[in-house]
Parts: sequence; structure tokens; C-alpha cells
Amino acid sequence: MKILINCSVIFLFSLISIYGQSGTITFSGATGNVFGADNIATDGEGNSADIPGIIIQIYGINSDGTIQPTGTMGFHNASDGYSLPLVSWDDGTSPGYFGLTIKSSDGSNFRLTSVNFEDWGSWSGASFAVEAFNNGASLGSRTFAGNTSATYIALDHSSILTSIFDNVDEVRIHLADNTTSWVGINDIVISPAIVTPTTQASSIGLASNAAGTQLTLSWSNGNGSSRAVFMKQGTGSITNPSNLTPYTASSNWSSKGTQLSSSGYYCVYNGTGSSVVVTNTAPNTQYTVQAFEYNGSTGSQLYNTTTASGNPSNQTTLPVELVSFTASTSAGNVVLNWKTATEISNYGFDIERRSVNLNGQFEKAGFIKGSGNSNSEKNYTFTDKGLSSSGRYEYRLKQIDTDGKFKYSNIISLDIKIAPKDFALLQNYPNPFNPSTKIRFALPLESNVKVEVYNSLGQIVKELVNGKQDAGFHEVNFNASYLTSGIYFYSIIAISADGKQNFKSTQKMLLVK
Repeated sequence: MKILINCSVIFLFSLISIYGQSGTITFSGATGNVFGADNIATDGEGNSADIPGIIIQIYGINSDGTIQPTGTMGFHNASDGYSLPLVSWDDGTSPGYFGLTIKSSDGSNFRLTSVNFEDWGSWSGASFAVEAFNNGASLGSRTFAGNTSATYIALDHSSILTSIFDNVDEVRIHLADNTTSWVGINDIVISPAIVTPTTQASSIGLASNAAGTQLTLSWSNGNGSSRAVFMKQGTGSITNPSNLTPYTASSNWSSKGTQLSSSGYYCVYNGTGSSVVVTNTAPNTQYTVQAFEYNGSTGSQLYNTTTASGNPSNQTTLPVELVSFTASTSAGNVVLNWKTATEISNYGFDIERRSVNLNGQFEKAGFIKGSGNSNSEKNYTFTDKGLSSSGRYEYRLKQIDTDGKFKYSNIISLDIKIAPKDFALLQNYPNPFNPSTKIRFALPLESNVKVEVYNSLGQIVKELVNGKQDAGFHEVNFNASYLTSGIYFYSIIAISADGKQNFKSTQKMLLVK
């Protein structure tokens, strides 16, 4: 038989605070210690206890929900025949103990993560309600069958409680029909309130690789703690994610993540970042992507389901499936080879090159026409004869569709060593020119070099080079914007570093303005 504790007996229950994220109120009863030493309802008038960032009070409530400022908070433990210690309220009447409320005294909102409760008195199995409130208004309740024996009913947010307990300032536990009975509580876990993010992710970009077999998704994060990103082949309205529901992501489009209902949208990312690479997409195929900001951990997610600028977003992958792209050297030139498996509306390829040693930008080195539409392998080759010096070079393909859309291939690089057999002063290019032209020369050996430009009277108008130069092909630019139209001459004097060989040569060029 259970015995109601006399309110004159003094016990202890303690508060354990988990700083940063949550607080847990537990109850214990060491004989001889003062009940309420942690200042939770010490005198039946609802004195408070601190949870980090929140002040929590525990009160009794009567049948109309009025908080009771009188009566005594009772404490019960194993000495009273209970398996776990718990706290209750006595309004001084019989049978009393209508219910309890867990309330924020400073108006701060919190999340009820878990609580244990036990109904007392008849143990008839009558229904009890756990009800959520905010600013005095009921947000709803969960109803549970009471006990027919002295056992606890454990409420845990991951399986029993719902999102109505995520952003509250008060939770009441009482008999569902608002009649009198007894209730006690234990192990209250309070966490910071979970609210729906107010700013949605935006500016989703879908960058396709040259083969169209993967998409690099990127976006600007909103103000949620995390976000779930969903992708669909084609277009169409999306089914919004459901609160309190986790979605498993897969960035491999072949295996796919969790689908939103039967919408065709599958989760490709779920986390705190701002990008993901989705593999195994199909070439020349349209995909639509939408992202949802959310707060809360697994099982307590609250999603922002609004749209935003660039969210949702769609893109069509490149229609060309590039199988291979390689480079090799031959006689000081670079030979590029590439192969496609399929092509749809392929106008062609710009070949772009840059000098790593000179920190140059990518420049167009040539163009190869595409095969338009093809379901069979196509092989392409391009020889770059425009290299003038040794060093490391990088190449990429710019695949262009017939509608002008384009994508870049991966970058390949190689080292080029160019060593001409003889000294040479090559014809400038272009010629005639206006106002600039390129002058090239070849050195089989490291040499001291002077390159100068003369007018038709033999007067020097520009010194272009004067110093030591490595063996190889060299190129220098001559800008004649300050000169008048006419015939000009450029000359080279080169003496090998060992002094054993020397070379002189002169070429003519024409400036036309």
C-alpha cells in the first residue's frame, strides 16, 4: 500500500545542469537533508531552479488549470514504496493531487525532451494528458493510459512526444477528464526551444561536368542549423518534407536517398554544408533541385518549406559523354586526343591552353568541329604547334552545344622541352600588322641576346631584348602604336654562353595604319 508523505517531513532532491544544450531535473532523498535544497518548490509556492538560459518552476494545478500558490510539494522515494523518487503536490484536500505544471518563470521557451510521470490514487488506468502551452494558450496534448500498478510512464521525444513540445513555456500533466487524481513526476529533461528557420536556402547552382554524368550542387545557406536537399529528374512540384521526419541522403543518383512521398524527389544531401557532388546522372537530362532549411536533431526536425530566390532550381546536364582526354608531345608540339561515347547537339570543342610557368590565363589554341548527334564512339585529335618556350602547360576542352551552352572538361597538364637545332630569327606574326606583332627567335644554346627594331633610315626605334636567354623558342611582343606606317626591320645578335657560336639575322616587317 502506498503512503502519502506527510508534508512536515523534509527530503532532498537535486538539480543537475548540463551546460550548453539541456538541463535535467532529477530527484533523490537522502535522510537528514533538506527537501528543496536546490530551490525547486521548496515551500509549495513554486520557488525556482536554474536550467542554463531558463528558470524552471514546478507547481501544482487544480481542475480548472489554475496554478496553486498554496499547498505542499511532496517528495516520495523507496522508503514510501516507490521504485523511483518523485515529486508531487498536495492541495490539502482529499483526494487532492490534481496535477503538476512545469513552467518557465521568466517567459523563456523550452523543449520538453523527456519526463516520467505516475498517476496515484485508484490506479484505475484512467487517461492522463500531457499538455503543451505557450503564453497561456494550449498548443495541444498527448493522452496516455494511466497505470494500474506502481510504475512510471516514460515520455521521450524521439518516440512519443511531438513537435508541439518543441517551443513551449509550460507543460501540464493531469487527468484527461480534469477530475481529481494524483500525479507525480521525475527526471524532467529540458532543452532549448526548437523553432522553424526563418530564412530559406537560396541561389542553388547545378554545374554539370563535361560528360554530363555528375552535377555539383551549391547553394547559399539560410539560418537553419541544417538543410535537406532533394533532386528530381525532370521538373514538377515538390512534396514538402514532414516535421519530425529524418531523410536519408545519397549523392549517388543510381542508389538514391529517401523519396518525398511519390513525388520523384530524392534526398541527395542532409547536413550543415553548402555543396554536394551528385554522381551517375544522365547526359542531356534536366534535373530540378530544392533545399529545405531545418532546426532540430533526428526525430525533431522543423522544416522551412517556403521557396526562395534560386530555390528550387533546374539545369540540363551536358549532352556529350566524354570518355577520355589525353596529351602527348611530338617534335616540340602537343598532341591532344579525346573520345566521346555519345553526342547530342554538339557544335564542337574549343581547345584552351595556358602556361603554368608564366601564370597565364587560358587562351583558345584551336577549334575542332563536333559530330552533332551520335550514338557511337567518336575520336578527335588536335596538334598544338603554337608553343614558343619550354615549361609546364595545361589544356582543357570547352564543349559547346548548338544552342551556345558550354561546359569545360577536366584539366590535363604536361611538361614541354623545346630545344631547336639551329639559331633562327622567325618572321613576325602577323605581318603586315597594326599596331602589335609577335617576334620569335630560336636558340639551340643558352646565349646572350639582343633584339632591336630599326626604321628605314637605320635608326633604332625599340630595344626588345638585351640579356641572357635560355635555349629554346622565344617570343616577344612589339607594340608600334607610337610609330607611323611604313617598313621596319628587326635584328638579332646572339652569342652562345660559351662564346663559341654567334648568330646575326635581320627580317623586314610592314606596319599599316
